[in-house]
Amino acid sequence: MATLLATIGTLAAVTVLTRLRRGEVIALRAAGVPGRTQARSRLLETLVLGAGALPVGLAVGLVVAVVTMPTLVRLSVVGLADYASPLRLDAPALAAGLVLAALGTLLAAVGSARRVRVQHADTEHREETR
Repeated sequence: MATLLATIGTLAAVTVLTRLRRGEVIALRAAGVPGRTQARSRLLETLVLGAGALPVGLAVGLVVAVVTMPTLVRLSVVGLADYASPLRLDAPALAAGLVLAALGTLLAAVGSARRVRVQHADTEHREETR
């Protein structure tokens, strides 16, 4: 569930940033940068940021789990007040989450690149009338 929410958040953020950066596409078009080059650049930018965010998210998630989960389990499950079992990693679930997160990032990157190509081809848009 958390991976799904993170993927939706990533898609929303990339969509908003693509719209906000439309002026950049227009300026680069005016400077002679082809739409294909701009789209490839935005694709790589999103993939690199996603590749950096995944390990950071894993590390922060691990720290939060180690700090909060034992207490939450003891306080919320009747009869486990003295329970002190260490956390265990569910490798298949982690792998599935990572695959889904990577696919979500790839989907966001491809969508952003496509939108940049469309923005580049739109010669009717006037940034100053926004």
